Amino acid sequence: MKTTRRAALSEDERLDALGQPLTDLEPPANLRVAGVIVLLYARPLTRIVRVTVTT
Repeated sequence: MKTTRRAALSEDERLDALGQPLTDLEPPANLRVAGVIVLLYARPLTRIVRVTVTT
């Protein structure tokens, strides 16, 4: 699988993207809610990869 690196969204870009699932009523509500959750709470994958679990 080929991957490309993209810069994380800036705060302004994230807020602009957040408006789409809130105002576009065409997709089903469950997909719009998932989009909002991802935009509000998702972390860049590079940050997730660095998370370690200790027991």
